[in-house]
Amino acid sequence: MSEALEKNTDSPNVADDSATGSGAGDSAAPEQIQETESSEKAEGGGAASEILTSKGDDEKVTHVVDFPEDWIEKIAGDDEKVARILSRFKNPYEAIKSGLAAQEKIREGVHKRFEKPGDDAPDEDKKLWRESMDIPDSPDGYEYDFDPGEEMKADLEALSEISHRYDLSKEQANAIAKEYFDAMERSIGERNRMDSEVAEQTRRALIGELGADYKANIEHGISVLKNLVGEEVAESILSARTDGGEGHILAADYDFNKMLMEVADVIAPEVKIVPNSSTPMEDAVEEFNQLRKELIENRNFMKDSAKVERYNKLAEIVNR
Repeated sequence: MSEALEKNTDSPNVADDSATGSGAGDSAAPEQIQETESSEKAEGGGAASEILTSKGDDEKVTHVVDFPEDWIEKIAGDDEKVARILSRFKNPYEAIKSGLAAQEKIREGVHKRFEKPGDDAPDEDKKLWRESMDIPDSPDGYEYDFDPGEEMKADLEALSEISHRYDLSKEQANAIAKEYFDAMERSIGERNRMDSEVAEQTRRALIGELGADYKANIEHGISVLKNLVGEEVAESILSARTDGGEGHILAADYDFNKMLMEVADVIAPEVKIVPNSSTPMEDAVEEFNQLRKELIENRNFMKDSAKVERYNKLAEIVNR
């Protein structure tokens, strides 16, 4: 490129274009860009010249830039698409200026697309913004590609409410809900595994102490608890967890079961003697009276050790 950048303060063009007759120094023309036609301008973007006039501190400076005739080929190379785009412009300067303008438009468009309308914005603007961000109009507009089950429906509805409150897209809400339920499932699985291990340890310990009667003793303790506090409260107690809710359930705990059996033997021995009865004391009295009658009428009653043992246990309860 010959004389790519030439400083020319004495050229008549400067005085003619930027002065009004009293000299170049008498007028402060605004910053501008002036173009001249090239005598060798090729069709579709050939050789061209630019006269760039800018205002300096105390004087105007004119830059004369000559672009080669084959500037499109030099820039585009073998890329026909780029060459076709550049052919729309007279010179590289115009191409760059157009590109910068397009970039600014894109930036403004993206900014407007992602900028949330204010609370006082028209409803139509809010609706258009939600649509562009794939946010439903209401929480029930979220769609999920999994089914957590009917028992988790309330949790899913709560997650939808939160997602809509924080303007999450459908894809984001689905991903967060899926992670939530996956984490919950892993937690439940881990707790169930821990409960099973503790329950097995308790079972083995009680078998070592009570033998085959261990199960009857456990059921005795649970029956007494239900009779004392009611079915619902008893279930809440049995399903409660140790260590502030992070440990195993009480129903699997050795110390809890031992305590329950000892208390039950003291306050309600009839439940152990007459299990699975809603009125264990009444049933115990009725059975005792039947055995007592048999004792009186049957001379061979005392020969049946099992009946004698049963009679003595019932007598202890009835005569308390």
